Amino acid sequence: RIVDEIRDSCKLQSNAQVVSFYCSFQEPAKRTCFGLLTSLLFQLCSKSDAFYDCLWRLWLVHDSGCREPTSEALTQCLIEIVELAQARHDVVYVVIDALDECPPGLHSERGNILDTLRGLMDLKCRSLHICVTSRPEYDILEALQPLASHIITLHGEVGQDKDIASYVDSIISTDNVFGRWRDDDKALAIKTLSEK
Repeated sequence: RIVDEIRDSCKLQSNAQVVSFYCSFQEPAKRTCFGLLTSLLFQLCSKSDAFYDCLWRLWLVHDSGCREPTSEALTQCLIEIVELAQARHDVVYVVIDALDECPPGLHSERGNILDTLRGLMDLKCRSLHICVTSRPEYDILEALQPLASHIITLHGEVGQDKDIASYVDSIISTDNVFGRWRDDDKALAIKTLSEK
């Protein structure tokens, strides 16, 4: 939904590119820095011949695709594209959804992604905008809060508990299995799930 809203707001900007990556613990390629970088690069290069040329040079350097590039080489290619976007007055929006689905830990893929994001933000490139969604995991907050221009947390938002309660109530009210529950048990389930 976030990606769609950003794309809709960018329709007025002909020079805006929106690319996204959804992290998923169920798909190994969707929880690695390599998977993130290749996805972002392919999306960007499919929208611009100038960006494609950057990826083409990377492909040539790696023996016309016979050797797999490292994450560092992919990151450098992405940096080249971001710098090119800046020079062309293009705007690049990168949305990374559910970063918390990448496993944490020392030398983890999540750590690699956070390092890559820090490196991109260190460019201080006005043409690059990054949006990351995640549960409030300590390592993610520690890495990204100092870099963020805006932080939005849903946990304290007015109406959040009410929306969750309405959703849970609608499921419990329409599902045949829950329909056999006692009213007290239904109310307890709704209250507990809404609060926690």
